[in-house]
Amino acid sequence: QAQRVQRAADAAMEWQRYRLRNLGVAGCQATTSFNMPFSTGNVPVTVTCQRTPVAPHTETAPSVKTYYTYTFSATACMPSAGGSCPNPAVPAGYVAKQVTAVAACTDVAPRTCTW
Repeated sequence: QAQRVQRAADAAMEWQRYRLRNLGVAGCQATTSFNMPFSTGNVPVTVTCQRTPVAPHTETAPSVKTYYTYTFSATACMPSAGGSCPNPAVPAGYVAKQVTAVAACTDVAPRTCTW
């Protein structure tokens, strides 16, 4: 179970990175819960994302780019609390893994991000 939960958290982090790279700030939802599908069954995951700070950093000429900093995490658990992780009840056999990352991304396409 622990390996499945860890893989689900890692996969959710890749999903969030994809969203930031392709959608920018629109890809940074405060909280999103879903089931990560595996051939051995779904694993519940909750992803959080926050753009920090609100004031972006802007480079100067010749290539003017604005960068936003994002802090995001993925928490996978089994069993979940109504599809959301972590489960505050901590039932017997409970397994949870959380992965956290920070990214700096440009604001316009083609977006680039540094993890």
